[in-house]
Amino acid sequence: MLAIAPTMAAEMNGKIKSIDMKKHELTMEDGTSVMVKPRVRLHGLRAGEDVRVTTDHNNMATSIKRMK
Repeated sequence: MLAIAPTMAAEMNGKIKSIDMKKHELTMEDGTSVMVKPRVRLHGLRAGEDVRVTTDHNNMATSIKRMK
């Protein structure tokens, strides 16, 4: 019998507090830190921007979208 675990994606909205390019990590103003998948570009994002972060079942960011 083959069991397949469901993909559990989550989204969070917030304002960027800081970006650590070496660790590929994003910290939000509420203190939440999220590791970002290497394929997700962090260049161009800045502290203070409102974003929507989508994470996978491992709580790693799979996309970051600027909010207007």
